[in-house]
Amino acid sequence: METTEREHLRTWLKRCQAVLVGNLCNGFLFDEELSGPDGAHFTLFVPERTDRAEIDKAEADLRNRYDVTGFTVERVPADILAEFLHTTAGKPEGGWIVSARWIVENKQARKIDAEGNFIDKHKAGGQLCDLWTASRMVAIYDSLQKEENRVKFHNMSFAVAHHVAMKL
Repeated sequence: METTEREHLRTWLKRCQAVLVGNLCNGFLFDEELSGPDGAHFTLFVPERTDRAEIDKAEADLRNRYDVTGFTVERVPADILAEFLHTTAGKPEGGWIVSARWIVENKQARKIDAEGNFIDKHKAGGQLCDLWTASRMVAIYDSLQKEENRVKFHNMSFAVAHHVAMKL
């Protein structure tokens, strides 16, 4: 791939990122452009060696969520995608509760992945956790009396623990 093509892709991905950080569908970054009253045209940014079945699955998911007028698939080198996608670094010591406590102490919202790691602001993926959500999750965790219940809650992924906290 020529340098100008690489720079064009990098610029395009930066523009998408500026509009809405976290446009992910089945793990692929996407961009949407309104094409009229019938819906939007979507561009999927996929790794170079992605098979057609995965792309079709992402397209079907987008069709279920949005009014789609068309698709374009851009195959992007892995090194360029790595600049824009969060990769899981494994479960942090202490789990998601440490990240939630940090949010409460510092009164700042942060994006968190399923394992409980913070995600850089400019990377796609994860779930935004605000102060109210984090304080609710920490309060529920601290109020659990039985150690076995506390361990169960702690071993949940961040997304599942968030869902449980919002249902209580």
